[in-house]
Amino acid sequence: MTNSANTTHPVGTKTANELGIYDLTGNVFEWCWDWYGSYPTAQTNYQGAGSGPYRVDRGGSWGFSTSFCHVASQAGSNPYQQVNIIGFRVVLLDAPATPFIPRLQ
Repeated sequence: MTNSANTTHPVGTKTANELGIYDLTGNVFEWCWDWYGSYPTAQTNYQGAGSGPYRVDRGGSWGFSTSFCHVASQAGSNPYQQVNIIGFRVVLLDAPATPFIPRLQ
């Protein structure tokens, strides 16, 4: 928390994590579609529980201790709750042939 000044930072303004990805650990938790449940060991690409009241939040945030700020960290939150320590990442699985360039109005 001492590195964050107890606030969220603009994307890409902190050092990338051990995977070279910016803002995946420590800025805000990353809200995931997976249902929250126990996290089995020795498994990759775990899809989460089949159902439940909470969704998975991964990666830790500035509002928690540094022990939560790593890629395997997970917590659970109500999917209807809005808090300033949880965000989400938009992922494009298939890139278009022509890059999308937004137009400013």
